[in-house]
Amino acid sequence: SSSSSSSSVLIDVPLHAVQQQIQRQQDLITIANNTNNNNNNHTTTTTPPNSCQEEGVDMIQDECNATTTTMTNTATLVNSSSSNTTSTSPPKMVDVGHNFTQCRDPRRRSMPIWGPSVFEFLQTTYRNVVGLKDSTIAPNSAKSGFQVPIVVKDSKHKGRGVYTLFDIDEGTQIWKNTQHATFRKEHDFIEFLSLLPFQLACDVLVWAYVEPCDGFHIEDGDCYLVAVELDEGSLVNSCKLDGSEYPDFGYCDDENKEWLECDPTKPDASYAFRDIEAGEEILIDYSAIDNDDELAWFDALSARFDHAYL
Repeated sequence: SSSSSSSSVLIDVPLHAVQQQIQRQQDLITIANNTNNNNNNHTTTTTPPNSCQEEGVDMIQDECNATTTTMTNTATLVNSSSSNTTSTSPPKMVDVGHNFTQCRDPRRRSMPIWGPSVFEFLQTTYRNVVGLKDSTIAPNSAKSGFQVPIVVKDSKHKGRGVYTLFDIDEGTQIWKNTQHATFRKEHDFIEFLSLLPFQLACDVLVWAYVEPCDGFHIEDGDCYLVAVELDEGSLVNSCKLDGSEYPDFGYCDDENKEWLECDPTKPDASYAFRDIEAGEEILIDYSAIDNDDELAWFDALSARFDHAYL
């Protein structure tokens, strides 16, 4: 999803800055998981960026200060957790470190259009937090799930949106969920948010949604988890649900498998529902992934800004 705004600016992080930030996250995760050497006195510190510009994120000064504080507090929390002597103890809950009521700060005149390096940073941080065993994003996967050329730019009355660069025929595969991140544990999602700069954390919380653990529509009372697309797929807007607009692409199912010539047992890709002209904004139907009220802790976290950031 995207957030309402009058204008957007492209923000991409220089490669060296991404590498530095990823190394910081890896260091923090290593410390958090190091429970076998508790007799050693760890004095590891985390060096925050010299400035927000150094990290490629042009944030207002309050956000820069908040980001620096978050990085420092995260290092303190992780260092203190390494002093536990019982490896079977439940993980220490990490403070999310962000005041999400400020996501709607009126001082923000534009919202960022995140570049490829920012999404790569998100993907790597996700793998560091949940571990390769539980990660749904492979280290060597394509950095974007889009199978057709697209561009992200301002969408009238909707904030940011995804637009096609060329004509697309009905039935064309538009997107694959190669960057579909899932969080089965509340602790992991909170830690993931805490490791992100403030404005990026705001976006991720808006993009995230609840889905069944097996990815399909299942009976009430079964397992649910938090999911988020860590690529431009999160910037695709929803069609209006009043019948005035219809989704342009979506997953294969039993109703459309014949005319899309797709396999509904492989729900990892989305297909064009119609012929789409170059320059059109492509929309999906958010109601198809609406599982609100299934995870109380996620609802409580999202309620910190009452979804008004959307």
